[in-house]
Amino acid sequence: MQITGGENACRPREPAGEGGRINPVSLAPQFRPMSGPVHFLFEGAFDCDSFVGFARHRAGRLDVDLDVTACSRTRISLSVAGQDALIDMFEMACSLGPADCIVRDVTRSDG
Repeated sequence: MQITGGENACRPREPAGEGGRINPVSLAPQFRPMSGPVHFLFEGAFDCDSFVGFARHRAGRLDVDLDVTACSRTRISLSVAGQDALIDMFEMACSLGPADCIVRDVTRSDG
């Protein structure tokens, strides 16, 4: 039994489902297919080892596939595949980057 908020704050609410039972399958995370590769070009001032290590660590934590295609002191090009929301999180994390790298611009192209 759950207590709802608002004007019905004192009225108990039964969980949804037959006989007041919760279906555990409805609580499971929904499967989302992986999207095709998304290409990123980061521009700024980079230490390649530091940025690539940072990107690989974030990709592992977010469970996205990462392919670094090029790295120089001013540009890093990479491709990422995974769930759309996780790719967005990866982009945000890498935009902030490691402390010894400065990202000035990010160009994203899907597919």
